[in-house]
Amino acid sequence: LASRHDLVVVTINYRLGALGYLYLNEFAGNGFETDANRGLLDQIAALEWVRDNIEAFGGDPENVTVFGESAGAMSIGALLGTPRAKGLFRRAILQSGAAHHTAEMADAIEVARAFCKDCAVSESDPARLLELSPAEILQGQLAAQKVPLNLHERNHRMPTFGMSLIPVIDGDVLPEDPLHAIAAGAAKDVEILAGTNEDEWQMFIQFTDRGKITLNEEGLLKVCNKRTRGHGERIVPAYLKAREARGQRNKPVDLFNAIESDRVFRLPAIRLLEAQHAHQPGTFTYLFTWDSPMFNGELGACHALDIPFAFGSIHTPFARSFAGSGQAVETLAERMEHAWANFARSGNPCHEDLPEWPAYEKDKRATMELGKECRVLEDPYAPERQAWDELL
Repeated sequence: LASRHDLVVVTINYRLGALGYLYLNEFAGNGFETDANRGLLDQIAALEWVRDNIEAFGGDPENVTVFGESAGAMSIGALLGTPRAKGLFRRAILQSGAAHHTAEMADAIEVARAFCKDCAVSESDPARLLELSPAEILQGQLAAQKVPLNLHERNHRMPTFGMSLIPVIDGDVLPEDPLHAIAAGAAKDVEILAGTNEDEWQMFIQFTDRGKITLNEEGLLKVCNKRTRGHGERIVPAYLKAREARGQRNKPVDLFNAIESDRVFRLPAIRLLEAQHAHQPGTFTYLFTWDSPMFNGELGACHALDIPFAFGSIHTPFARSFAGSGQAVETLAERMEHAWANFARSGNPCHEDLPEWPAYEKDKRATMELGKECRVLEDPYAPERQAWDELL
């Protein structure tokens, strides 16, 4: 990406898990006041370093683009909503992640209590935390991850399972819900390119959620009710009807993949685009539809498959297995690399090897399909999107 497009690419490290996002403020204090969002603070520190030093490497501190995938994109969603990051970047590319994945303090406290209980740390002796071994921290994280988030009614949220150590709306680093802040114009000066992959959840079905492969209709409704706070009777029939009309596969596992891909990834991206478009005309979206050949094609356009295309790293042995090989792969990678580089440089992803890429707006919801064919779609999967209205 850097060598072919005259960009300075900076990669960073930041604290994850308990070291990055364990919320100890309420009962620990005494030096733990900002522990909830150390991961975000690390990212902000890295951006401040770029601002202060990138010119020495040939970069422009006034023309910084942040981009990330999955948790990286979710981090960017949080950065867009924190005043501490204001002015540190001009553009943002969010791949398979948006601004929904934050925890409220009440949930974060329960996560911290589960961690401390597993690690035998009492609330009256928080200093014991500093004595924990790496093995104890990892074990405590496993306990913390079992605490579900957002089980209570809450605007634009759905229950979150297995991903509990995330940025916390602590009233300090994150003064308010990032999506609310973005909707109010907190990131109005930031141009955004955000999108998702067509079959995001197939990655999790194949590797961490394999029990869902054999779902029957009753099981599908049960799991969807759990994950949508009782709205499975509304969501499942809407997806079945829409997929039947398009002639798509509609076994229970196919419906589960489509529903979870939208619930966790596509709808949060759409809500971010809607919030940002109201303030910033330089807002673009895409849908990645290239299918992986892995598992006899069952992965589809799964989570993370877009990474080697965007980075131009499709020639590694793993990438060839994951993404495939041949001229069509080369062509799509070149088109995506060029689009990402153009957006980083100018705020516009258009280039001569793609159709004209309109900005996102709510009437047409223009979306660039990036796959075997690259074309502009208007409001793709509209019936499924509409099924989530007022729910997510």
